[in-house]
Amino acid sequence: LGVEFVLADQAFSGLITELRAGTIDIITSGMSMKPERLEVVDFSIPYFNGKQVMLVKTAELDTYKTPESMDGKKLGVQTGALQVDLAAQQFPKAEAMQLDNIAVLVMELKMGNIDGVILADSVAASFSSAFPEVAISEIQVEYSSAGVGAAIAKGDGNETFLAAINEYIELVKGDGTFDQWIDEAYKINGLLLTQQ
Repeated sequence: LGVEFVLADQAFSGLITELRAGTIDIITSGMSMKPERLEVVDFSIPYFNGKQVMLVKTAELDTYKTPESMDGKKLGVQTGALQVDLAAQQFPKAEAMQLDNIAVLVMELKMGNIDGVILADSVAASFSSAFPEVAISEIQVEYSSAGVGAAIAKGDGNETFLAAINEYIELVKGDGTFDQWIDEAYKINGLLLTQQ
């Protein structure tokens, strides 16, 4: 695009607000294309599709096998993420703990302060491979999505920017570059998680 890349590491829950305020230009943070988000931002074509799963302590895999097994339990979800709604809809008898940081949620799980964490399958797989104390349970978390896309501010003049993003996504998805990035990211994420 001929621009300088500047990373803005911010809380997930405030990203759309920052985008709409003009302090950031694009969100590429695993943001699902939910209908309420489509009303306030424009999304690229999807670059990733995944499932939602429940991460629990490995020692409790036999305890937590159904949604009903979470009744009366504490669930961890990332503030502002789609998992907040999933917890409320599918686990109404569980208490939700919202935190901005997924790593802190997993730490709370390991310490026994919560009983499960709802995560995207790719994120859960990274944590379960890095920490043998946690594992992906059999609990089915129902979710259908249009996918994950890059978000930009709505408005006139952004069509060219969005077209350039879509063209680039098609390029890296089509030539296998994106799959290589995913594989590399899993390896790096596993190393980073074990060094925390």
